[in-house]
Amino acid sequence: MEQFSEFAYVYDELNVNYDKETIISRMKALLCGKRDIVDLCCGTGDVAIALYKAGFKVTGIDISEDMLNVATEKAMEQGARIQFICEDARDFAVMKKADAVYSLTDGMNYLLGDNDLKKAFESVYNALNTDGLFIFDVSTAYKFENQLKDKTYTFDFDDEFVVWQSEYDPQSSICTMTITGFMRERKDLYSRFDEEHKQRAYSHGEIVNMLEGSGFELCGAYDAYSEECFNDKSERILYVAKKMDKR
Repeated sequence: MEQFSEFAYVYDELNVNYDKETIISRMKALLCGKRDIVDLCCGTGDVAIALYKAGFKVTGIDISEDMLNVATEKAMEQGARIQFICEDARDFAVMKKADAVYSLTDGMNYLLGDNDLKKAFESVYNALNTDGLFIFDVSTAYKFENQLKDKTYTFDFDDEFVVWQSEYDPQSSICTMTITGFMRERKDLYSRFDEEHKQRAYSHGEIVNMLEGSGFELCGAYDAYSEECFNDKSERILYVAKKMDKR
C-alpha cells in the first residue's frame, strides 16, 4: 500500500491538535540569521509557508506527490512563492546550497534501515553550506511503546472517518500503523482507502554516531520543541547539528 496518497487529503485534519505555533516559533529562533532553507519531508507545507512569510527563502521536498499537491495549493492560496520538489530524502539534491535543512514531525522515522538514514544524512550534508544547520526531530521508542503500541484511535470529521491502529515491535524498533479511512464523495456515498505506515525508533546513540559519521557536529538535543534537554521519557527529540568541513 502506498503511503500518503489518499491519506494526504485528511492529514491536516488529523494533525489539528499538534502545537503548530510552538514549532514555528522554535524554528524561527533556531534559524535566526539563515536565509536559504530546505524543508525536507515537508508534507502539506504548513511550516514551509509560515517560514516563507517570516522572510526565509524556502524549498520544500517530499517523496509524496499527493502531499506536495496539497502543499502547492495552500502555498498558492497564501501567496507563498515556494518551490516544491518530489524527491526521496535519501537521495535528493538542490540547485543552490542551503544555509539550513530541517525535517519535522517524523520524517526521519520513516527511514527504516541504518543505511537509509545514513544516506539521508549524507544528502543533507551535501545540500548545506559549511556551518549550515541540520534540524530534525524523531519520535522515540518511549512514545511508540507508551502512546502507540496496541492502540486504536478513531477520528470522525464531517466528511471523513479514519481508524488508526498501531503496533510496536521493540525487537525491531518498528512501529506499524494501519490507517483505514472513509471519505465522503456525496451525501450517502463514501470511498475507502487503506494505508500502512512504518516508522523506526532510533536510539540517541545511533543518531549521534550517524551524524558524526556523516560530517556533522551535534549542537543540541531537546525535549520536543522546548529548550530543555531530552530525557528518558521524551516522546520526541529535536536535534540540531552543524555541518563541519571534512578537509
